[in-house]
Amino acid sequence: RSVPGVAALGAELFEACRRCPQIRNAARLHLVGHSLGCQMVTHLLQLILAAAPGEMPLPQRVTLLDPYFSNFSKSYLGGKWVGEVVRDVARLAAEKGVAIEQVKSSEVLENWLSDTNEKLRQHTA
Repeated sequence: RSVPGVAALGAELFEACRRCPQIRNAARLHLVGHSLGCQMVTHLLQLILAAAPGEMPLPQRVTLLDPYFSNFSKSYLGGKWVGEVVRDVARLAAEKGVAIEQVKSSEVLENWLSDTNEKLRQHTA
């Protein structure tokens, strides 16, 4: 049996949030993800950005705590790198007025298997 990936889990999370009136009608929405959870939060944000107007509120803030990005392209991302996809979504969200912050408190990305994703800092506080 296969383990669902970020896309499948993100879609499930989006549907759960969409069905929840407290989230759908929230005056303020703040998404937070830590490490690999940053990829989940970013995918949720991507689905929110793609949703029909009024289907889900746009978060006012997204916080990425010690985000982890592995190196190399991924087939499940159409050949893109994880950091590249996160960067693209962060840019789109920032253009729509979402505050994106990134907190780095460890050196976990300082190795050859990881992508430091320095370009993401252009779109985050």
